[in-house]
Amino acid sequence: MQKEKQMENYTLIICEKKDVATKLKDYFERNGNSYTPMKGYYMSDTKNKYEITCITWLAGHILTDYEPEEYDPSWKNWSTGPLPMIPEEFKKKPDPDKGKKFQYDVVMSLIPNAAAIINAGDPDREGQVLVDELLQDQIGKKDIRRMILSGLNDEMIERALKSMKPDSDYRGLYLSGVARSHIDWLLGMNLTRHFTRLWHKGGMTGTVPIGRVKTPTVALVVKREEAIRNFKQENWYTVNAQIVVGGTKATITLDSKDKITDKNKADAIKNAVLGKSFIVKNVESDQKTQGVKELYQLNTLQVDADKYCDIPVSETLKAAESLYLGGYTSYPRTECRYLPESQRKDAPAIAKAINEKISSEIGIIPTGDNITTNVGNSPVFNDKKLGAHHALVPTGKIPDLTKLSETEKQVYLLIVRKYASIFFPPYMAEQIKVRGTIDSYDFTLSYTKPSEIGWKVMYLSYGKTKKKNKEEDSDKQEMAWKPTTGSTYSVVGSQTAKKATRPPKPYTDATLIAAMAGIQSEDESLNTVLKQVKGIGTSATQATIIDQLIKNKLLYKVKKEIHPTDLAMQVTDILPKILTEADYTGQMELALAKLESGEVQSEKPYLDNAVQLINAILKQCTAPLYSREYPCPACGKGYIIYHEYVSKDTGEVHQYARCNNEECRTYWPVENRKPKLVKCPKCGKGWMKEKKNMKTGNIFYGCSEYPECRGTMTEEDFKKAKEEKP
Repeated sequence: MQKEKQMENYTLIICEKKDVATKLKDYFERNGNSYTPMKGYYMSDTKNKYEITCITWLAGHILTDYEPEEYDPSWKNWSTGPLPMIPEEFKKKPDPDKGKKFQYDVVMSLIPNAAAIINAGDPDREGQVLVDELLQDQIGKKDIRRMILSGLNDEMIERALKSMKPDSDYRGLYLSGVARSHIDWLLGMNLTRHFTRLWHKGGMTGTVPIGRVKTPTVALVVKREEAIRNFKQENWYTVNAQIVVGGTKATITLDSKDKITDKNKADAIKNAVLGKSFIVKNVESDQKTQGVKELYQLNTLQVDADKYCDIPVSETLKAAESLYLGGYTSYPRTECRYLPESQRKDAPAIAKAINEKISSEIGIIPTGDNITTNVGNSPVFNDKKLGAHHALVPTGKIPDLTKLSETEKQVYLLIVRKYASIFFPPYMAEQIKVRGTIDSYDFTLSYTKPSEIGWKVMYLSYGKTKKKNKEEDSDKQEMAWKPTTGSTYSVVGSQTAKKATRPPKPYTDATLIAAMAGIQSEDESLNTVLKQVKGIGTSATQATIIDQLIKNKLLYKVKKEIHPTDLAMQVTDILPKILTEADYTGQMELALAKLESGEVQSEKPYLDNAVQLINAILKQCTAPLYSREYPCPACGKGYIIYHEYVSKDTGEVHQYARCNNEECRTYWPVENRKPKLVKCPKCGKGWMKEKKNMKTGNIFYGCSEYPECRGTMTEEDFKKAKEEKP
C-alpha cells in the first residue's frame, strides 16, 4: 500500500470531478510543478509559481439527504406515516455508495491541514453547494476562495486562477441552492407519498412522483395530448398557378378571403386562369437582416443536434462533456448564451486555430478586416448577460477529428459552426410579396431575394433537414427577380391543391426540453424571471427528468414521440394550477434571488410557504386514483383494475382483474399482468369471461351475455384472440 504523504499548510483545491482535478494537475505540471498521485488526491512535491497545492475531487453528490425515517421512525411507512413530514432541521449524511464514501473521507481528512481552500466546483448554483456544504465549519477559520472554471484549456485555467474571489462573495448563491433543495425535498417527499397512497387506494401499484419540475413537465405533455385529441381537421382547396419569370417557373397562389370547401369551385377557377395573364397590381418589399445574436447553451445545442444530426439529447450531453474534459470546448452544462467582453480579443486566435486544423470540414473562417466590423460589434460579447458561466464555445485547443466518436465530431462541429458564425456578416435578404390578378381572381406570390448569404454559409452543408416538410418548403421560394407594378406574365400551368389544418405534433425529447426551457406563465409578472432562469429544470437535469417520468410511467414513448399515461392526465387534472404550471418555480426563483443577493438572510419564510401549499393539497386531493385504460363493459361505469397477491401458504402469485365499481365488481381475464378483453365471436355483443369446467377442471371462456348467448372459446383460442376495448 502506498504511504500517504504527511504535509501541512498547503492550499487545498476541491474540484467537483476527478477529470477536472487531473486537468488542473496537468496544468500545474506544465508550469514547473510536480505531483504525486495519492488515493483520492494529488499532492504537489514542490512549491510552484502559485503555491503548494493539494488537489482533490468529489464524486458528484457525496452527501445525500436524510431519508424521512432518519428524522422520525414514524415517517418510514408510506401507507400509514403522518403527512406532512416537516424536519425541524434539514440534515445530510455521506452517501453510502462505497466509492463516494471513500472520497468523502479523503476530502474531510485533507481539510484540517489546509492553510487555504479553493472551491473549484462547477460554475453554477449546484457546484457552489456541493463543495461549500463540506466547508461550513471552516468559515472564518480558513482562507476560502472561489475559482470559476469556464473551460479547461491553459488560458482559461490561468484566467480562473487570476480572477478568484473570496468564497464568501458567493454565500448568497450557496444559501439559495440550499433553500431550493429543501423546498424540493418538502414538495417531492410529501406529495409523492400522498398521491402514491391515492394511487394504491385505487388498486394500483407503483409510485406517483410529484415535484416542482416534474409536475409542470408532465402538464406540458398532457396539454399537448389534449390538443391533439381535440383537434378537428379542416379541409379546403386553393389554386396554384405557374408563371414564367426570366426563363424560370414561379408558383403563385389564389388569394381568397374565404376558404373554398367545394372542390368543383376550385377546379373551375383552375381551368379559368390557365393560359391567361397574371397582372402585377402591387409589390411590397421588406429588408430582412438576421445576425447571430446568441451562441449555444446546452439545451439549444441539444435541439440543433437532434434537428441537424438526429442525435438524442442524452448523447449530446455525453459528447459535450467529453469535449469539455478534453479541453476542446467550454463548460457544457451552461444556461448562458453570451461571452464576457474580455474574450472578444481571443476570437481571432481561436478562429485561426480552427482554420489551420479543420477548415476542410467547415470552410474558412474570415479573419481579415471583418474582425472589427463583425466580431468587434457582435452582441454575443455582453458582460451584463453573463451568469455563473458563459456560452458553450470552442477553445483554442482543436481536436484530431479522427480520434473523436462520430457523435462527438458532429456535436463539436455544431459548436464550432455557431461560434464561427460571428465572424461573418449578417444574412441579408429582401422579402417580397407580389399581389396581382388573373381576370377577376386575386393571386399572390411571396418569396425571398437574398443579397448576402453571410453566416448561413456555415450551414449550407446540412441542406434541408428531415425535420422540415414539403409544404413548409414550398412557401419559401428564393428568386433574384423583382417585378414592377403593371407587368404581366403568362400562366403556363394551374392545379387544384387540397389543404388541411394539421394537429400539433407530439413532443420529442428535444422539443420537450425546448418547451421546458421556454415555459411561460399566464401571470406576466413571472415571465421575466422564468426567462432569466431558462424555464423549469436545468440544462443538466432536463433530459434526466424526462427519463425518470418515463420510468415512473407518467410518460411513455412511441418511437421518438412522448405521450402522457392515463395517470398523468388524472394527476394533472386534480393538482392546483400553481404546480402544474411554471408559476411555483417563478415565485420560488423570485424569492431565491433575494437570498442570493443578500436582501433576505433566512430560508424560513420560503419553507413556510411550501408547507402551506402542501397542507392545502393534502386537504383538497383525497379521491383515489386508478387506471382508466380499461372501462368495464359489464357496468359501463367502473374501470377494470389489475391486482396480484402472494399466497401465504404456497408463495404462489395469484393475478386477477376486477371492476372497481363497488356495485359491479365483475372479474375479467388477465394476460401479461393486465386485463385482456375479447369480444364474443358468436354474438359480438358480450365479452369473454374465464370459466372452469367443474368436471375436468379445464379453463374455458364463456360469453358475458350468458344465458342469452352460449358462445365459448377454448383457452388456446382465447390466447390467440385479438384484444379489444369497449
